Amino acid sequence: MDFFCADALDVAHELGIPAYIFFPTGANNLAVFLHLPELASTWDRTKENVGKTPIVIDGVPLIHASDLPREVLEISDDHELFINVFRQMRKANGILMNTFESLEPRAVKSLKDESSFPTGPAKPIYCIGPLVTAPNKGVTHPCLRWLDAQPKKSVVYVSFGSSGKFSIEKLREIAFGIEKSGHKFLWVVRNPPNDDPKEPYDPLAEPDLDALLPEGFLDRTKEQGIVVKSWAPQVEILNHDSIGGFVSHCGWSSILEAVINGVPIICWPLFAEQRMNRVFLAEEMKIGVELKGSDEGMVSRDELAEKVRWLMESEGGKELRNNVHVHRINGLEALTEGGSSETALFQFLENLK
Repeated sequence: MDFFCADALDVAHELGIPAYIFFPTGANNLAVFLHLPELASTWDRTKENVGKTPIVIDGVPLIHASDLPREVLEISDDHELFINVFRQMRKANGILMNTFESLEPRAVKSLKDESSFPTGPAKPIYCIGPLVTAPNKGVTHPCLRWLDAQPKKSVVYVSFGSSGKFSIEKLREIAFGIEKSGHKFLWVVRNPPNDDPKEPYDPLAEPDLDALLPEGFLDRTKEQGIVVKSWAPQVEILNHDSIGGFVSHCGWSSILEAVINGVPIICWPLFAEQRMNRVFLAEEMKIGVELKGSDEGMVSRDELAEKVRWLMESEGGKELRNNVHVHRINGLEALTEGGSSETALFQFLENLK
């Protein structure tokens, strides 16, 4: 079952049915969430202090409460709902995760260590990832033809997932930033949020780029980059030889797609567990670099341009590219015959007997 359905574990146990959780993100996230019921009860809940609370967990880089999903951080019905889900997850016969052991070795080791969980974690755990869609060579899209004409590793891909949307002000700041970087770009632009309840937001509605972007931007950058409206074939883009970096919201699926295609990440988290992922990418996996302004909700054009140039030009950026290449090889090997993820899946199937 999906981890949001963890209350069904009580029904399964009453009926004597083995019940397993599928956790769609990684081991660091799981370790944090399984500890939260006890940790959250100790927080100073005053508004000015709760976000500063350090989250110290064996095998996990230091994060703060402000990095957690807002639903967990704030005092609300949603907070109690999430804490109950994390508490319920421990009742599972096991947890399958969309990760592979060598990507998060310290967190995986911690999850397997009984002493790390005084109240008892769900056991065992199975790392069966990376579960990502394979690129489809039959996909055709104008942006792919544009990429075919670009030099190898020269393009920065800018996309914020199916739920990522920005105000006009922020869209224009992004536009100035990627233009100022001087590097080639492929940018997926969605319409800004719509606060009118009579007109529900349509994520695939075609945006009016002339109205949303800075005056003259499309003309000035027509040799530098391409703007795609609403949707682009992300898997095929990240798999393309011309992509050298990815400005991402740090959703777990996008992270794994970047890893399996060897693309380093500029981290711009928006919501959910994405701020946690940003820390794990930069501090643990060492395949991402942070945009500091994302914590305040506004990354300046200067910071975005600086981080793009750093990733594409510096020795530090080269190191990230080398690191993600190693993770790519390890991720592919994990899925092969005898690899760690295939072995874990067969262990799960064996245990079902």
